[in-house]
Amino acid sequence: MADEDWQLLPGERLDDLQADGLKIIQRPDHFCFGTDSVLLAYFARRMRAKRVLDLCAGNGAVGLLLMAHCPGVEMTFLELQQENCDMLARTLAGNDLKAHIVKADARELPAHKVLRNYDLIVCNPPYWPDDGRAMPEDPAQRLARFESGMTLEACIALATACLCPRGALDLVLPAQRAAEAIIAMGKAGLSPKRVRVVQARVGRDPSLVLLEGTRGGGKDAVWQAPLILYDAQGNYTPEMVEIYGSE
Repeated sequence: MADEDWQLLPGERLDDLQADGLKIIQRPDHFCFGTDSVLLAYFARRMRAKRVLDLCAGNGAVGLLLMAHCPGVEMTFLELQQENCDMLARTLAGNDLKAHIVKADARELPAHKVLRNYDLIVCNPPYWPDDGRAMPEDPAQRLARFESGMTLEACIALATACLCPRGALDLVLPAQRAAEAIIAMGKAGLSPKRVRVVQARVGRDPSLVLLEGTRGGGKDAVWQAPLILYDAQGNYTPEMVEIYGSE
């Protein structure tokens, strides 16, 4: 579809996902996908899953990237905000893609009996707990960045119940929440299987962590080499060039 044929509302823009020619509708004043979404989709690709749930989907960037690189995948997007669901529906239509969109609070997952037996659940959850720190005034930004009524532990437990045996939950989080997430996975019955930290440069403290837990996956975990974003000159590392080139 030509750019001028897309249905955009005031405040929206059309961006190139740089993946199989796909485009995405976004609202810059609310939320736009970033490097964390791209890295999560890259991290999750190796699962080669057939049935996938993008939990807390936002504008759907992670799920869309997986659809681009995993042909034939059956994708479901679960998102709370109606505006995001509407944008995602138009994004899917504009790209001539088929997927399920479920407008619901993640806490309602147990009531949706059809949302079960996923091979893979990906989630780029709100990064920060509601602990009294300053929050954005915009409600959409607040929901995207801060936990609202559901903790990370609860999110992991709810996602686990929707996985099939040997199914995987893949997350991207601030590095300082890695221990919290791993403990929550254990409580929920997930075995941490892959862990990869993300560093801006060699020698820097990690800023993000990519985690994968599997349902009934045994006790062995793989700590992968750090994913480095930039070299000493401030250019993308070869792996990041590969990631964005393949996206």
